[in-house]
Amino acid sequence: MMAIVTSGCNSKPIRGADAGVDAALQVETPAWGFVANAQSETGGVHVLVHTDTLPIPVNVMHRWRIQVLRGPGKLTPFMPEALVVNGGMPSHGHGLPTQPAVSRYLGKGMFVVNGMRFNMGGEWEMIVRVLEQGRWHRTAFTIALQSAGDHGHHGSVWNETEMGLLRSLSLSAAGPRPRDRTNRVQDDARAVELGRALFFDKKLSANGEVSCATCHRESLAFTDGRRTGKGLAVLDRNTPSVVGAAWQRWFYWDGRRDSLWAQALVPIEAAREMGSSRLAVVRAIRQDAKYERAYESLFGPLPSLEGLSVPHAGPIGPEAHRVAWRQVPVRTRRSINVAFANVGKAIAAFESTLEFEPTRFDRYVDAPAEGGLLNDSEIAGLRLFIDPKNQCLKCHNGPMFTNGGFHNIGTGSPDPASLDVGRIAGLQSAILDEFNCRGRYSDDRERCSELEHLAPDAHLAGAFKVPSIRGAAKTPPYMHDGRFSTLREVLEFYRTPPARSNAMPHELVPLPHLTDSDLDSLEALLRMLGE
Repeated sequence: MMAIVTSGCNSKPIRGADAGVDAALQVETPAWGFVANAQSETGGVHVLVHTDTLPIPVNVMHRWRIQVLRGPGKLTPFMPEALVVNGGMPSHGHGLPTQPAVSRYLGKGMFVVNGMRFNMGGEWEMIVRVLEQGRWHRTAFTIALQSAGDHGHHGSVWNETEMGLLRSLSLSAAGPRPRDRTNRVQDDARAVELGRALFFDKKLSANGEVSCATCHRESLAFTDGRRTGKGLAVLDRNTPSVVGAAWQRWFYWDGRRDSLWAQALVPIEAAREMGSSRLAVVRAIRQDAKYERAYESLFGPLPSLEGLSVPHAGPIGPEAHRVAWRQVPVRTRRSINVAFANVGKAIAAFESTLEFEPTRFDRYVDAPAEGGLLNDSEIAGLRLFIDPKNQCLKCHNGPMFTNGGFHNIGTGSPDPASLDVGRIAGLQSAILDEFNCRGRYSDDRERCSELEHLAPDAHLAGAFKVPSIRGAAKTPPYMHDGRFSTLREVLEFYRTPPARSNAMPHELVPLPHLTDSDLDSLEALLRMLGE
């Protein structure tokens, strides 16, 4: 294998003479940077790898071009029977967060590969498998993705490299709120107001006592302060905040939904959360004149529910709900589903407005010459945070302080009595969800790159979504199951993670060099990220 460090843009294309290839066969477009020239273990196949941007970005979807050539001797391009691209981080024990897909053949053995994403810095092993005449050839190479902060941090002031890294973490770098094209009313003020009312309305629940706001309390940064949530009954997982949700790609701890509006629909029908049904929700909208006017101004007429006398009907929930749903005519079911999806879109329009407020950290980064914004302990915590040997930035990066991915840190449970395998189950749920990006109720079924490049990696067993640590001091307890009551417990866990085992593998490595004073500084940083 050959190692290529791409962050410094020092890798140069191998010329045709150097590689034993006619120069005309290689990618000539200047915008495509050279990544690797890898030879198969058999020596019979070479692959030339190029990327559409250098340095290779972290946590950004991008494309590769791969050229396949026969060897040994003078290399000549050919079109193989199949080409598969994959990879992972052996040191962390997980694969790519996406499943790259070969999208088209350009001729001369060259293919375009879409859906490439690396969600953290570090050393990645990439595998390109080529099928020729019924035989698979495996080529492998490593890519060391280095962040701007991988240079050490010394002295009393930040150098320009460090300041560049700090600026990448500021809210100023976040840009405008992302547009969810599957929800055409996301930015409509009327939808925001309707969604706000529905978010706080308890009559959308089966007993009239639970609303979205029951678990997402504004006074607690839109969490509930409980170890695990409680609707009609106690739930299995901790309630995450919905602040900053518009910047997320996947929802729930296991990513079982691919949009904020699809997520908003689940609690309504979940038996232990709100316990209602889609028929009951649509009927509640029809029976409230204010809701009906607001809905129809956005989406058009509500469906007729004439002849439907049962209080509840839907494909999810108690058997009585499901039996009643099967008796509803197919056309009526679809019209109810459209209206139900629209309810989710209105709620999501409101939730999308819940954004993080700038903190002292953001003000400090935006005006570093202004003194007194951070104390010595907070600055020390910030230095520890961006120090690569502490690995905080691997997962908690960008303006939201999260890579939006899924990682196994040893908190999953293989015990049948409390089984929770995280992303591996959520991934399948997202694929099967009738309200996903590619479903008939989506407002844009064409641009669904997250679903298109899903990575069904076995390493996702036990992996959970990386939460933002903005405002973390306001949202205890912590982890997907609320196992830790304090920030200090979380930091102690990362300093001394549980032992790895076959039953419970994970990505964490011990950090014994961190002192108690270091943990004090990191805790000070985390508290400051909410002030």
